[in-house]
Amino acid sequence: MEFRKVVLLLAVMFGLCWINYGMTLKNDFLMDDTNYIVNNPARFDMEYLQLSFLGIEGKLTAKNHAYFRPVYHVVMSSMYAVFGMNPVGYHAVNICVFFLAGITMYFLLLYLFKDPSLAGCAALIFCVHPIQGALVNYANTTAVILITILLNLSFLNIIKAVREERWTAWRLTVAAVLFLFALFCHEIAVVFPFLLVGLLFFVLRLSLLRIVLYTLPSVVSLLIYLYLRGLYVNKIFTLSDTFTFFQIGFGDYVAAFAQLMVWYLSKLVMPTGIVFMWEVPLIREAGHVIFWGVVMVLLVAGVIGLLYMWRDDEPCFLGMLWMVMSMVPVVLACCARLNYGIIFEPHWVPFAHIGFFLLVARLLTGLNDNMSRYLVGMVITIYLIFLLVHSWHYNWTWQNPKRHLIYWLRETPYAYLPNFWLASEYLKEGDLDNARVYYQRILERKHVDADTYVNLGVIEHHSGNWDAAMRYYHQAIKRNPRYANAYNNIGVIYRDRGETDKARRYFQKALEIFAYHPDARRNLEEMAPK
Repeated sequence: MEFRKVVLLLAVMFGLCWINYGMTLKNDFLMDDTNYIVNNPARFDMEYLQLSFLGIEGKLTAKNHAYFRPVYHVVMSSMYAVFGMNPVGYHAVNICVFFLAGITMYFLLLYLFKDPSLAGCAALIFCVHPIQGALVNYANTTAVILITILLNLSFLNIIKAVREERWTAWRLTVAAVLFLFALFCHEIAVVFPFLLVGLLFFVLRLSLLRIVLYTLPSVVSLLIYLYLRGLYVNKIFTLSDTFTFFQIGFGDYVAAFAQLMVWYLSKLVMPTGIVFMWEVPLIREAGHVIFWGVVMVLLVAGVIGLLYMWRDDEPCFLGMLWMVMSMVPVVLACCARLNYGIIFEPHWVPFAHIGFFLLVARLLTGLNDNMSRYLVGMVITIYLIFLLVHSWHYNWTWQNPKRHLIYWLRETPYAYLPNFWLASEYLKEGDLDNARVYYQRILERKHVDADTYVNLGVIEHHSGNWDAAMRYYHQAIKRNPRYANAYNNIGVIYRDRGETDKARRYFQKALEIFAYHPDARRNLEEMAPK
């Protein structure tokens, strides 16, 4: 009978995933998908795949990398080999992988708490909460969803090693390997040791020595990842240097971080106005900083109070603990693009989502103590429908990139990404005037990126304003000396002016930076003597 209930639950989860996200099959490739799938001639290069440490060299160099995600790249290139430029295949795979992530979460919570109702309720919420919508609506996020599967399986192996005390070394090794592969998918997996220590200490009640022993293999995996990452990524992110460059004080940062946390918590509870990235501008007005500093103190006090109140309620305690500990890497990650502002992307914290789903499931199933089972089931059903309706609306906006970007701009009118991507959509359509309007919004910011300058240069180039275009391209190179597109576009202007020697040098420079640059290669071939 129990097996039949599990099968029924999994069938309901599968149905909910497809009912919720089936409309994503109509999605075209969206914003970031262009860079990873559509316009990516280096997709099969060993250096791009970040596998050259195996001894097979590619044409790219480590300078082309801002991160180390070999499994992510291999997954995307493999999917391109199967589906090519057909987005339906990518989205169908994402729905299935998302369903598998829900299954692994269900079995993790079931094994941990031995409560089928609790685990099942949390799994159903997982399937329909719109906070995770971007993961399925994008085509290039398969490996990011895979992180949840890998880390859930890592947790399961470690918990089994603790409770059953059999095959301990084997299970810890498997968990460490799974964690390493999760890191190879995306660096957001770095949160795993923090979550693991919290689980081992507060829920499984292990001694400090045993916690060290059970955590050590995962720490070794993290060290291996950091070593390999160092072979590809030369940039070292330091908070102090970044704060100095952008002239940010500690109070400014705390105030902005408090706003991020309030936004995230509000979207978990009332899932309206969810966007791919929430951006908080740095406001240095003293009253603003003091107000949000007080809010941050109240948030911390509230968390401590809830943890104390739920100290004997393991599901509630773990849910809250994982929500808090998932924010540890966000302390750094939110400052990674300070030219945008202090930022937060919900897909950074999958286990904060899971912690919230566990917490809500515990509160809902706890109603059984005072209400009939059928009434509790009705409450849960109404809540799931509430989430599903909001998720449908969110998914509907994703079906059309311009529709989604306009929706995003309603929530954050001066955010960088929606302005940039909407301008890029207009530029692709040849609507230069509207494209210029949204790029000009970005120019009003203190720190402007190279991409904006290049695209403004393209607009002026197409408008026949070559001198203005040249100025924008040189501004882009000033921001990023290794921006191949800027060199190629300058070469095009020189070629059109008849200055072929200068044009050739700029095309060659573009290829020196990015060996697969299709436009620079084609331009050089066209200039070659017949």
